[in-house]
Amino acid sequence: MNTEKYQQWIGVIKSKEKIEKTCSPRCLLLVCMRNKEKLNADLSLKDYYEQTKIDAKKTFFVVGSKILGPMGNDFIPFKTKKDAEIFLQDNQGKKILFFDEISVKTIIEYQ
Repeated sequence: MNTEKYQQWIGVIKSKEKIEKTCSPRCLLLVCMRNKEKLNADLSLKDYYEQTKIDAKKTFFVVGSKILGPMGNDFIPFKTKKDAEIFLQDNQGKKILFFDEISVKTIIEYQ
C-alpha cells in the first residue's frame, strides 16, 4: 500500500540496514510480531491526537474502536494512557493495550 497517502497512520521500522514504512500501526505491529528480529529496531508511530512521532514500544493502543485506519480496524496509538482512555470512551473502543501486551493472536483477534 502507498504509505505516503496515509501520513497520519504511517509506521516506521528503522534498523541498521534499512528503513521500512508500514501503512498503519496494525501493520507495523504485525510485521514485528511475525519477525521478532524487527523488535530490535527503532519503531515509531504518530500519536493519534498530536500527530507527533512516538516510540511504538512505549505506546498505548486502543483496539476495537469505531475509528478505522487505512486497512480497516486498527490499533490507535497514543503517547499517554490518559489520552488513550479519553479516546476509548469517545470512540467506543474495547480495550487499551500496551505494546508488550500485543501478539499475533491479539492482532488477529481485533482485525
